[in-house]
Amino acid sequence: MVYAEVIEGLFPGDTEMRFRVPYEMHDPALLRQLLDEAGFREQRIETKQIQVDRVSAYDLAVGQIRGTPRSLLIEQRGVSIESVVEKVAAALAEVGGAEPYKAPASTVVVEARPAA
Repeated sequence: MVYAEVIEGLFPGDTEMRFRVPYEMHDPALLRQLLDEAGFREQRIETKQIQVDRVSAYDLAVGQIRGTPRSLLIEQRGVSIESVVEKVAAALAEVGGAEPYKAPASTVVVEARPAA
C-alpha cells in the first residue's frame, strides 16, 4: 500500500492514477464470485506469505514505477519518473529499510479451469 499512498498523494483525485487496484484483489469470496461469473470452475485460491529481502527499496520502487504503464501516465502529467521513484523508495525504506529492504508480503494465487 506504500506505492498507492505515494502515487495517490502526488495525483489526488486523478482516477487514472488510482494505484490500489492490484492490492484490492485479495478477498477470496470476491475472487470466487468473479471466477463464477466468468464461467471458471475447479477453483483453487491460496494466500501465501513471503519475506521480501535481498533487494533495495530503490530497486523495488523502480520495478513498481518503471515496470508498469503508470510510468507513461506520470510522464504525461509532467512529473519526473525519477522523482516518483525516489519518493516511493523513501516510503518503502521507512517500512522495511533501504538496503536491504526487508518486509513481509502477501500474495494470492488463483487457479481455475473454464467450464467445459
